[in-house]
Amino acid sequence: VEARFRWLQSYFKRRGVAVETVLVEGDDAMTRLMRGAAVGDFVSYYLALAHGTDPSALPGVASLKKALSR
Repeated sequence: VEARFRWLQSYFKRRGVAVETVLVEGDDAMTRLMRGAAVGDFVSYYLALAHGTDPSALPGVASLKKALSR
């Protein structure tokens, strides 16, 4: 897993995308997973706001719902 993250980090950096590593603490894997997910949610929410995008708009989810309703 660590090798994949290193590769992904270099991939983004080569394309000029800033990369930050966040180490999530917790007593067990589930705690770390949930805390990491929460950090990711906050980051994506505030990035959307910063770029003038509605953070609640989820075109992928809307497309999936439409396809499943058929």
